[in-house]
Formats: sequence, C-alpha cells, structure tokens
Amino acid sequence: ADGAEDPEQCKLFFFDDAGPSWARKDPATEGKWNRWNVRSKTWEPLEEDPPRPAGLYAGIGATRLSSRAESAIRGLYYDAAAAADAEKQATERRAGLLGWQQLRRYVR
Repeated sequence: ADGAEDPEQCKLFFFDDAGPSWARKDPATEGKWNRWNVRSKTWEPLEEDPPRPAGLYAGIGATRLSSRAESAIRGLYYDAAAAADAEKQATERRAGLLGWQQLRRYVR
C-alpha cells in the first residue's frame, strides 16, 4: 500500500556502478547518478549530481568501487570554495615557513 507522503519528497539517490559481471545491467542508469521514482518504482538518471548529503542521511554501497564510482562520490562531497580556501591557507603557511627560514639566516 502506498503511504500518504508526497512522492516528490522521496530523496533516494544511487550511483549505478554496474556491479559484478553477473549483476543485472541497465544501460540507462549505468555510470550515472539516479533518483528513485516512487510512482513508477524505477531508477531515473539525473542530469547532474544529486544534492550534497547534509543533516540526517544514510549511505549504503559496495565494498569495492570502480574509479568512476569513487570519482562520482568524491565529487559529491567536493566543495570548490573550501578547496580553494585550503590551498590559499597552505600557500600562506609555506610562505610563512619560507620567510622564517630566510630570517633564521640573519639571526644566529
């Protein structure tokens, strides 16, 4: 029996990594992020990545990932702004360290 929840509120996403050779394959979803359609009870490929997990969520998956699945999952968690900020901080730390090493030459 169908629940009273709004089917559009179902936020169930899946990256189809194709699985082992004996697993069922679906060319429409393979190698893509997909969203569960409650009404049709099928996985539907997404045009872009699903929303980044936040708050209360669950993750399930395989014990072995292909490189494409690993890239897809890392991409989901990748934050370009945070990465740029981390690189800037690392550069500033290196510059500070180099500055200190240069200064040590004159202070002995």
